[in-house]
Amino acid sequence: QLGAFIELLQVSINRKGAFLTVKDELRMVKNYVMLQQFRYMDSFDVVYHVDSDVDEMYVPRLILQPLVENAILHGINHEKGNCLIEVSVKRHQEMLELSVSDNGEGMSEEQVAELMASNGGKRTQRGHFSGIGIANIRDRLQLYYEDQGTIKYYSAVGAGTHAVILLPVCDNPADFEI
Repeated sequence: QLGAFIELLQVSINRKGAFLTVKDELRMVKNYVMLQQFRYMDSFDVVYHVDSDVDEMYVPRLILQPLVENAILHGINHEKGNCLIEVSVKRHQEMLELSVSDNGEGMSEEQVAELMASNGGKRTQRGHFSGIGIANIRDRLQLYYEDQGTIKYYSAVGAGTHAVILLPVCDNPADFEI
């Protein structure tokens, strides 16, 4: 776990470019998940579905981690058991779909709308900050991809949550660096 923590810190403070390969991004997510599974005493499982041809494609650094973090902190009920988070990266022609789903409590339409409209910085009842990661993802997608990059949430109370990021396929990060 110490190695995973150190690697996460290095990626967080490393400023060598705004993009990572999908393979490296997923390694960071797996390190984060390992630390959280230790913290929550293995109260949830994570399953990865990754197309074999996407490993060397580039995505913005730490684009998936906030979605996984939201699923762990806000989506699933660690005391309930049978908690599952699914992370997937799939290619659809010239678009890359990154998604995180959980089988947790879900959100109402109003909560989804509020999350998507938020600029972040709002404190939840549990004392966590809400919406910062989503606002950051939304802003970076706009910055790098303009209208070609999107984030959407699909959820219903009692039916879990599904977050989806769509962005153009990129095999050269210089195409989107600003």
